[in-house]
Amino acid sequence: MSNAVEEACKKSNERKITASGDGTWQKRDFSSLRGVVEVLSNGPTAKVLDLERLSKKCSICTGLLSIKYSDPKQYSEIKNKHQCEINHVGSSASMEVAGIHRLFARSKMLYNVKYAHYIGDGDAKVFPKLLSDHPYEDVSITKIEDVNHFSKKMLHRLQKIAKSLKKTNIDGKLGIRGSGRMTKKMMINFKHYYRLAIVRNKTNLGDMVRAVWAIWKHKSSSNSEPHHEWCSPSYCEYLQALEKADTLKRVLNGGSQNANESFHSILWSLAPKNRYSTGVMIDLCAAMAVLIYNDGYQSIIPVLSEITGTE
Repeated sequence: MSNAVEEACKKSNERKITASGDGTWQKRDFSSLRGVVEVLSNGPTAKVLDLERLSKKCSICTGLLSIKYSDPKQYSEIKNKHQCEINHVGSSASMEVAGIHRLFARSKMLYNVKYAHYIGDGDAKVFPKLLSDHPYEDVSITKIEDVNHFSKKMLHRLQKIAKSLKKTNIDGKLGIRGSGRMTKKMMINFKHYYRLAIVRNKTNLGDMVRAVWAIWKHKSSSNSEPHHEWCSPSYCEYLQALEKADTLKRVLNGGSQNANESFHSILWSLAPKNRYSTGVMIDLCAAMAVLIYNDGYQSIIPVLSEITGTE
């Protein structure tokens, strides 16, 4: 992973880089006893920079309970010598917050690098934790919204508007849904157009704002003559919040967590979620997943050869 860090620093020409952080859990809900958090570099050739497995349970401690009373001497000996897997106390959902903060806090010590820009998925707790318990004294961390998650806000707001106006009479019809109006397909299209407006203008805030406004102008009439005859201030102003420059600043130079999701896919293909895996097994699978993701499948051949004692 140190090589991946150096590659990222070389691309940015400094030791302050952009990192996308995300968490994944062994089970498919927030009752999971184990999870993994990681930070990746940003760009088309993103690589894993650092990761950590978090556990609320130790398989060895659990197994030792069977001899706690029948063989207390051996129980005590193993208990005192083993490396406990437990490294997280709290809810499973809080693993992502705690884990990402740890990765940021140790980046200077491990790699002499600082993650100055954080790409997140809108989680309400991760970024505030980085701000309240600042890992760096001389660097103010800025957040870049994940474009894919950010664009979903358009769909969610349209759905909320449609629901709130369901019983409102507009031009002789109830609500804004239906043929010739705001259909479900049109809502999905608006989300898609919103994402494209961000991605295509992600380095220029002014162009981004104009591109987003062009969606509404084009749909209502033309780019030069927008019409809002059927709009109500109660919901039109709500939509306009998504076109404000202050809001769109959050996706300026926008990144994506797609790379994190790809890494998760490799990790859980090695340690399937439908099978029980100890913390040590997840550590091993995570290390293998990093090798595969960063350098390809051939990179694990030397490791497997050393483990099996073959050439």
